[in-house]
Amino acid sequence: MLSNWTNKRKFIVALIGLVIFAWLAYRLTFAKTFALLHEYRTLKSQQVQIKDLATRVPELKAHLERLNNMFGEANSEDFSVLVMDELNELCSKSGIVLKDIPQKHVFEGDDIRIETIDVNFQGAFKKQLAVISSMENNDHQAKIRSVQFQLEVDKRTNRKRLLGTIFLQSIQLLESKSNEESHENK
Repeated sequence: MLSNWTNKRKFIVALIGLVIFAWLAYRLTFAKTFALLHEYRTLKSQQVQIKDLATRVPELKAHLERLNNMFGEANSEDFSVLVMDELNELCSKSGIVLKDIPQKHVFEGDDIRIETIDVNFQGAFKKQLAVISSMENNDHQAKIRSVQFQLEVDKRTNRKRLLGTIFLQSIQLLESKSNEESHENK
């Protein structure tokens, strides 16, 4: 029977047999090896992450505490203190001078509390913009509502100074008194 086949037909049959053999070899041996190699690499990366986690726990706890304070826990610090700490750090890194320690303005309605602070600082325009951008992108309870720039001339030295003012506002929804009374009656 094989003697009647042409070389072309023998080659095609041998090629099909080789493909079937390669597929069987892959399915029976190599597939499991590749799966084990992938699982080994995954476990190795998890082991490295676990080793790093032990060193990152204090950092993560501090970050969690900071986020809890910023998003208004009942016993947390005032938002203006947190914002001023952050702003002071950003200004010292950027070489900006804080001019005024702001007074907080508070408005309370029946179910809302709005706190506003305005911060004045002095420095180069690009540095002020960098501080404003950092404040805008950071996670904190207060949001920037307005920014104002003023050019001031010191008449004694005849030098120009750029003063910037950021208006930060925090809006908190309060539980209304009727809502509290209904909870107390239950």
